[in-house]
Amino acid sequence: MDAALEIIAEVGVSRLSMRELARRTGVSSGAPYRHFADLTDLLSALADEATTYLDRAHFEAGGRDSPLDRFRSMGVEFAVFAAEFPLHFRLMCDPGLASNQRFMAIQDHADARLEKAIAEALEAGQIDGDATAIALTARAAIYGLAHMIVDGHLGEVSPARAAELALAVTSVLGSGFVNPGRSDDR
Repeated sequence: MDAALEIIAEVGVSRLSMRELARRTGVSSGAPYRHFADLTDLLSALADEATTYLDRAHFEAGGRDSPLDRFRSMGVEFAVFAAEFPLHFRLMCDPGLASNQRFMAIQDHADARLEKAIAEALEAGQIDGDATAIALTARAAIYGLAHMIVDGHLGEVSPARAAELALAVTSVLGSGFVNPGRSDDR
């Protein structure tokens, strides 16, 4: 599975094959089939592993008391996941998985959690605005941060540092950066 992740990180899901996996690991071309029925089975196992790691990041980000804190913790957990498991992050972001049922289920679950967190924070009066625009903005900011972490744009980033960065990003999202006292557009 580690070799499959490395191949995916280098060339993407569409170029992963059981034959290439066997070649990379120095085994016969039939050896991977002793562990996985086919490529879909291998990708499903990788999805299960990624889900486990995401769930662990979610647990560590924690059960927050307020809806806004729960909403922010989702960004933190995703950044921590990216820092701790960069190959799994790359796998989950690969467009070649758009038709894989396991990965679609992960995305659907994440979307539902995000929508619920936003709805609760809106209902509690902790945030204001259009739920769709809030979700898009939050996804773009955290997804961008996670990519910056994984791609090395911020140097070496530990999971703890990733959490700090995500808290900073979500704080700016929460408070904005336009001075409310300014009356002009300058």
